[in-house]
Amino acid sequence: MMKAAMLAVAGLAALTAMIFPTGPAQAQLLPCKAITLVVPWNPGGATDVLFRILTERYNLAGHLPALKVRNVAGERGLVGARLVAEASPDGCLMLAAHDFVTLERLAGNTDIPADAFTPVARVASTPLLIAVSAKSAIRSAGDLAAFAKPADGPASPLIAAGHPGSVDYFALQALTQMIGVTPEFRSYQSPRRMVRALIDGDITLAEVGPGAGAAARTSGSFRLLGVTSAQPVDEFPGLPTFRSQGIDFVYELERGIFAPKGTPAPVVEAIAGNIADLLNRPAMQAILKEKMTRATYLGPAEFADRLARAVEAWKSVSDRINAGKR
Repeated sequence: MMKAAMLAVAGLAALTAMIFPTGPAQAQLLPCKAITLVVPWNPGGATDVLFRILTERYNLAGHLPALKVRNVAGERGLVGARLVAEASPDGCLMLAAHDFVTLERLAGNTDIPADAFTPVARVASTPLLIAVSAKSAIRSAGDLAAFAKPADGPASPLIAAGHPGSVDYFALQALTQMIGVTPEFRSYQSPRRMVRALIDGDITLAEVGPGAGAAARTSGSFRLLGVTSAQPVDEFPGLPTFRSQGIDFVYELERGIFAPKGTPAPVVEAIAGNIADLLNRPAMQAILKEKMTRATYLGPAEFADRLARAVEAWKSVSDRINAGKR
């Protein structure tokens, strides 16, 4: 299997050399010297950091055409997504993100068409850390149901953080649907404000980043409930998965590269081949692992299939949300 994978990467590398030759001929094939990866959020976030690392390593490896990152923030990422969706499909502008546009569409927040993008490559997958307020009595996933629906006495409100259409909103909806409770949701302008609300006890349940999670383990400012991966993660020893707590909730945020619809297939395949080569390198895998992230490359066809299946899963979650509002 490893030999086959190496041959596949070698074949894609040969294709890249044919489509993007070095020297003056390269300028004739693309109307740009470098492909711009649009990260649709502000600098410094997890997605921005990931793709800046990838871009640096990609360029150091000598892959052509070169990559560069451009941040285009606004409307929770929709401004940058729309910019790429409406761009000329010439291979010069691509979106570096997770499939948040699908979630925003399911929430009724955008009219960006479902077929606006051509998947280029899945790059990496990151599980989520789910936390609860240290001021609550919740110490395990099983406590969530008892907290919101006690055997005796009045029910306590389960207040979660997340804007309708965001990843944390849909992930927490999926988790609580499995448990059988319905939280109230509050939106926050930044992760810092959300963490502050969790510490203060203004919210009960939230998805937090690895940095905040590690700090809380030391300070006790809030409590980590579990990780959404199938297996425990080395970065948080002793932290249980939800599956190990009897709740079959497994989810990892999948980040990748998306081109405008109509981008020529040879260009998409060539870029995917470069990404595959980069992610196959142990040094790159080690860098990602430090950020609780795994290199999980999928090529264009496989990534498209994976996204289609994910859309169906999220649509089921969305349908249950809407049914509960009737």
